[in-house]
Amino acid sequence: MILRYLIVLILLAASSHAYAEAYFVHGTGCDNSVWNEVVRKEIRDIFGHQPFEDQVELFGWSGDNNTFARIRAAEKLLAHIQDNRSTYAIDEPCITLIGHSHGGNIILLASESLKILLGSDIEINIITLNTPNVVGGAQLDDPLINHYHVYCPKDKIIPFGGFNKTGQKDLISSIENRNNEYSYARDVNSGKQGSTHRTFNDAIVNIAYADQYFMKGVKPIIHWSCHRGMLPKNVEQWSSVLKVAYENQMPKKEISQNNTSVKTTLADK
Repeated sequence: MILRYLIVLILLAASSHAYAEAYFVHGTGCDNSVWNEVVRKEIRDIFGHQPFEDQVELFGWSGDNNTFARIRAAEKLLAHIQDNRSTYAIDEPCITLIGHSHGGNIILLASESLKILLGSDIEINIITLNTPNVVGGAQLDDPLINHYHVYCPKDKIIPFGGFNKTGQKDLISSIENRNNEYSYARDVNSGKQGSTHRTFNDAIVNIAYADQYFMKGVKPIIHWSCHRGMLPKNVEQWSSVLKVAYENQMPKKEISQNNTSVKTTLADK
């Protein structure tokens, strides 16, 4: 009995050093299968995290396309993080959250409470990937949280990623509005309430990539949506720039990577 107790103590002590924190949040209409091992490994390597088990590292939510669902998911994400820190005795000084598409909006919603939950001494990094910057929607207003944004300038989904056509914020009371979550494509970058931008002014860096992916036996082609930044060939483009941005804490600028070259470009506003 004593030996078994000692083994448990040893395992618990080891677990506090075996885990760093990286959380992956999928977007609307998706599930955790979008997170391939290539993108997960790159994020771990860049920010110095060890692998989690899937049930810890991957955060699932309904994927419903409405603001109410995303608010609820943000609350569940905070609880998920808190539960993991308690269950696995995690006391690492750094946490990284990456969200694809509306998954990034969920993280931004949760970010309002992250410092309260984790404490001021924890380094918090947020990566929004193909995430719409919704006018009147969730924004990061905590200067102590590092925000990195990855996007494709030709993304065809972003213009429709606003919280609704009318720009109303109170969607919870209206079933009709809960299911009417599309902006007009013609309003992209217009600044109208409920419309979207492709980039974030408050991000440390906006990293642009040229969308491509491989089909078996076919040369690289552009995916029709240009909205799948987690695909390995796209990750190859933006991950090296993200690494540089994180290591050097670069000033706010627009970075574009075209194959192996990196260049400064005009902001997409």
